[in-house]
Amino acid sequence: MAKQLLLFLGAFIAYLSCFGQYNTAQNKKWAFGHNVGLNFSSGSPVAMATSMDINECPASVSDTAGNLLFYTNAMQIWDRTHSLMPSGTAIVSYTTWSTTQSSIIAPVISNPNQYYVFSLEEYMGPYVPLYCQLNYCIVDMTLNSGLGDVVASTLGTYVNDSLAEKMTAIPGDNCDIWLVVHRRDTTRFLAYNISASGIASPVVSNIGRLHGPFANSYTFGEIKASHDRKHLVCQVAYSGNGTELYDFDPATGIVSNCRVLDSVSTQYGAEFSPNSKKMYCNSYDSLSLQQYDITGSTASAIIATRTTVVSPYNSFDLRLAPDGKIYFARYAGTQVDCITNPNGSGSACGYSPAAVTFSGSGFCRLGMPAIYISVWHDTVIKRFDTTTCIPLGGYAISADTPGTSYLWNTGATTSSISISSPGTYWVMVTIGCSRINIDTFHIVVTPGDTITRARDTSACSTVGPVTLTAPSGYSSYLWSTGNTTPTQVATTSGSLYVYSGNGCHIVIDTFNVN
Repeated sequence: MAKQLLLFLGAFIAYLSCFGQYNTAQNKKWAFGHNVGLNFSSGSPVAMATSMDINECPASVSDTAGNLLFYTNAMQIWDRTHSLMPSGTAIVSYTTWSTTQSSIIAPVISNPNQYYVFSLEEYMGPYVPLYCQLNYCIVDMTLNSGLGDVVASTLGTYVNDSLAEKMTAIPGDNCDIWLVVHRRDTTRFLAYNISASGIASPVVSNIGRLHGPFANSYTFGEIKASHDRKHLVCQVAYSGNGTELYDFDPATGIVSNCRVLDSVSTQYGAEFSPNSKKMYCNSYDSLSLQQYDITGSTASAIIATRTTVVSPYNSFDLRLAPDGKIYFARYAGTQVDCITNPNGSGSACGYSPAAVTFSGSGFCRLGMPAIYISVWHDTVIKRFDTTTCIPLGGYAISADTPGTSYLWNTGATTSSISISSPGTYWVMVTIGCSRINIDTFHIVVTPGDTITRARDTSACSTVGPVTLTAPSGYSSYLWSTGNTTPTQVATTSGSLYVYSGNGCHIVIDTFNVN
């Protein structure tokens, strides 16, 4: 029987893209708006009910199997049963109900059972002391019988204040994460490094432009990172101040190279395409959604590609989903629209209204949930096409690259597995914290080339055991006893047979022992 072994790179690579983390299992269940959510476990979004109410950007997270863990509006935290955690009824003393980007969930890198929940205060006016605070608490999933609860001693842990209503998380290069925020009244980005050691002092990048006559012009509008981590967009939703595109260095947390793409519109939400070559921005002056091709080297080159995707429309936040589409909610409505092909240029991006409709009393508001970011894994795909026949007794498939851990789709955690049946097998090899190598094997059965030769050999012995020898020149052997060596010792009378194989060429010999 001939069998073909080749590396198959189709479906699995499409699922686990080397760009970004929008399609990981942790991002498959969303909670947002007034008691609504989306479930991407089946591949396509399915409406689901939640217990949360928030006007703008909340956050939610699932486990590595896609099962919901918890969600938050940055003031309260609900567990997977949609009940408030015992210590999650009031995690901060201020309101976050209408903060542009109110919450980020990030892993506690030193403890796989714990998560940071960052809460950013809503701007309440220039005379409120310590306005726009950033605080965090830690959720421990081993508490409350596995439903999770807030570690009480971490409630309201102070980070900073006088910030704009914008923040995002970006995977770093060194088993770390950058939490990026912006000062409200200056041109300063603050990038907090989150590592196994905790949260470090921020890296400060003083770049951009202070807008108009108002000192608080950076307060509203989102900041988001491209999925290849190379770009950062800052939307300025104050008195028509537009869109700024920056470069970002995931190794150092430094923000640089400000390019002003819009200086007249009031901009709010933004999102990048899966390949990080297109950027989508919305304006609530003109109620329109624009697309930019950001591969140009200058602001003028990028501006020249600006295309209106849809106008008018009444959506604000945008979010790339695990299915590779961008979704945005209709404000105060029960429907979610989407961009079906975000990598496409202009009208080829495929605007689709009413992609999902919610039933019941729930409805959408301004925001979509923040993406959950874990430490960066630089996925590497290696292709080695090999044609072979599975030897007698099975075939061992081995990971191409040595790693610190292995996970096969069979559940095995060794560097190699034995297979004896057709199918698709893949292994994810983790190398330290910063890289994953993926090998996929597609085992296909093809018509055989087996030759059966009936050859009876008699062997007699009157003094003790007799050694039987299979024909030479073959690469694999399988005796009726299960032995896989070229020889077999017979200690009793009877018939034994051996399969001798050279790939697909198999010969059968029978030995009659007296």
